[in-house]
Amino acid sequence: MQTIPFAGGARIVAAPGLCTARLGDRKVTRDDEVCAVGHALRLGCRLIDSAELCGAGGAEDVVGAALAASGLARDAVLVVWKVHAHRASRAGVQAACRRSLQQLGRANFDLDLLHWRGAAPRAGTVAGFEDLWRDRLIRHWGVSNFDAADLEALWHAPDGSRCAGNQMYCALTAR
Repeated sequence: MQTIPFAGGARIVAAPGLCTARLGDRKVTRDDEVCAVGHALRLGCRLIDSAELCGAGGAEDVVGAALAASGLARDAVLVVWKVHAHRASRAGVQAACRRSLQQLGRANFDLDLLHWRGAAPRAGTVAGFEDLWRDRLIRHWGVSNFDAADLEALWHAPDGSRCAGNQMYCALTAR
């Protein structure tokens, strides 16, 4: 299985992963979706990429149920979670993360990402991530879909250089 190192020598994770976009959108398909995620876990998938906006939180319910039923140890599956840009204030990042952890039934996330740049000042977003890291609610933090200018601005924010990575959009349907 392929592995990818995080920036700064952080934990190495298995790739590819399972994206949860469109999971949890409809309650009538929940049980089938839990089964599908469980099947992916049984086949060896060890990276799940989720976000608060997937299924308006419904994806978190699906993933949480599949993880609980899998019997896998906590550290056997890496969960990446994304906060939406409109919640990217210091308090917004923290509140959204805590809600999602509760929904997923987890004590922490392995990697917490800011999903797209948005208009919130980077210093507040980074401070929110750093607070979550100090409280051990996240193990690493980063961003997704940032271009070079966005990353440059991030690195100039206090503690911005602690960003573990930038997840780029590369769905098969977009290639």
